Amino acid sequence: MVTTSTNIVNSLGFGSGLNVTQLVTDLAAASRDPKVAKLDARDTASKASISAVGLVRSDLEAFSTSLQAVVSGGTLQAALSMSNANVLDAATVAGSSGLGIDTAVTVNKLALAQNSLSASYTDRTTIQGSGSFTLTVNGVAKSVPIASGTGTLDDIASAINDAGTGVAARVVNDGNGYRLVLRGPTGSAGAFSLSSTDAGLSDVAAGMTQTQGAQNAEVVVDGVTYTRPSNKLDDVVYGVVLNLKQEGTTRLTAQDNKATYSSALQDFVGAYNALKTDLAAAMTATKGDPGLRSLSNQLASLVSQTVSTGAFGSLGSIGIQTLKDGTLQFSSATFDTAYTANPDAVVAVFVPKRDSTHTSITDPGIGGALAAIKSSALSTSGVLTTTSTRLTREQATATDDRTKMEAKESAYKDRLAKQYAGLDAKVGAFKATQSYLTQQVALWTKSS
Repeated sequence: MVTTSTNIVNSLGFGSGLNVTQLVTDLAAASRDPKVAKLDARDTASKASISAVGLVRSDLEAFSTSLQAVVSGGTLQAALSMSNANVLDAATVAGSSGLGIDTAVTVNKLALAQNSLSASYTDRTTIQGSGSFTLTVNGVAKSVPIASGTGTLDDIASAINDAGTGVAARVVNDGNGYRLVLRGPTGSAGAFSLSSTDAGLSDVAAGMTQTQGAQNAEVVVDGVTYTRPSNKLDDVVYGVVLNLKQEGTTRLTAQDNKATYSSALQDFVGAYNALKTDLAAAMTATKGDPGLRSLSNQLASLVSQTVSTGAFGSLGSIGIQTLKDGTLQFSSATFDTAYTANPDAVVAVFVPKRDSTHTSITDPGIGGALAAIKSSALSTSGVLTTTSTRLTREQATATDDRTKMEAKESAYKDRLAKQYAGLDAKVGAFKATQSYLTQQVALWTKSS
């Protein structure tokens, strides 16, 4: 079925002889085309803004994630070497350059925990007795009650574990029967004893045999002897954690890590400048979005922000300089001076110390400071999230406006078609009248 509007358009010009169809088309286009061009420009700008903000988001996430990976991954730590790696493992601690380490370490004793083993039992479900044990650890006695009807080996192990003395208990089958195994805390202060005066339980206690005694680790570092209750020592070689593995002697040395930190700072400058360039482009695309401007200011403050309470607490103090256009550059001279004066302070800008006075609040490090900016910007109410949401909403509005515009322009073209159809009919009627009158005048003239 052919619609009325189509019939009208197809018939336009039949009466007047004029190309009324083209006239309607041209008039409709004159009304529609500027609006389409405006909406197209709006759509292009909207898509460019969304894309630019998305690129900033991606840059910021990648920058922060890669920096955190470098800081926490150990690549910035000084490389340690040992003449005998079987004796111990070692790593520099956070905030330490490891410079100056060239140390002889002799492990005389490893820290050990006391182990005790009960007599063998044919099963683990027989009740051995009830009452209580006295568990004494480092001279401190604690009563371990065993309720009536709950005196199996498993019940006894559970009661000892629940006592909170640091002694761990379990039941094992060594192939010859079931045994109660007790293990104390590592170090000489973890020595313990188990006793009872109650029938059945006293037999369990009396049957315990010590298979390993508790002792402290004994380490000699450059002629000084240290005893510690653990095989992890973080206070005998400055800036290094030692994990003892076996008795013996090794020499511990650290390599100068200056080049690694110089390279890390230059990588930081490169990543920062790329982010700032894309951020500037996004600000242009969004006509100076205030949220993006705020983010730009936060990033700029990273250079002067105190991220470590050391002698050199900021990027600016160790060689990062801000140029007039807001980008950064690396000053090797400033870095060399700072590293020579206090390498640990330089290291702490990247890998901050962690102790009772150096926390993630007081000493976030540059990685922590950048992570805080990223977390804020990408949060639900953050600048990048809200800006992206606003731009997406504006694009949806533009799509709705285009739909409404097309509907209005289509209706306008239909009105034109109807109006010019009527005009065409009138002109056709006038022409028919004119032709008739012309013929009549010609006849009158001829007859006269």
